[in-house]
Amino acid sequence: MSPPESLPTRDILLRILELLEELKEDNRATRRMLQAQRGNGGNTLSFIPDGFPLKTVREVEEMEEKLSDPSFMSDLITAVADIGGSTVDEATRRMMVFIMDHDLSRLYNFVGRNGKREFRSLKLFEVIFGKCIMDN
Repeated sequence: MSPPESLPTRDILLRILELLEELKEDNRATRRMLQAQRGNGGNTLSFIPDGFPLKTVREVEEMEEKLSDPSFMSDLITAVADIGGSTVDEATRRMMVFIMDHDLSRLYNFVGRNGKREFRSLKLFEVIFGKCIMDN
C-alpha cells in the first residue's frame, strides 16, 4: 500500500487536470472553427477581429464598447455568419465557442439568474441574433 499523497502533490495534480481540460476545450474550439471553414467551401472567415475568443469579463466589456461602432458590428456579424452549422443548435454552439472561451461562458446565462451575468443584454447576443436574422 502506497503512502497517501501529500496535499501539495494533490493540488499539483488537480491543476494539471484543469489545464488538460482547458486544452481539450481549446482543441474542440479549433476543430469546430476548422469544420466551419470547411463548411463554407474551405474559405477563411471573411473578417477575423483580434481577441477572440474572449477570456475575461473585462474583454467582454471592451468588446461591447467596440460593438457600438455599427460598421464593426456588421463586420463581426458577417464573420460569425461564416462559422455556420448544419442546425441552429450546432451553429449557435460554434458561434459561442468562437466568441467566448469555456470558462468565461460559464459566468453567463441568458437572463442572468443564479448569480450569473445576463447574456441577452449584450451586443454580443445581438451579433449572434443578427446572424440568425441574416439566415431568415
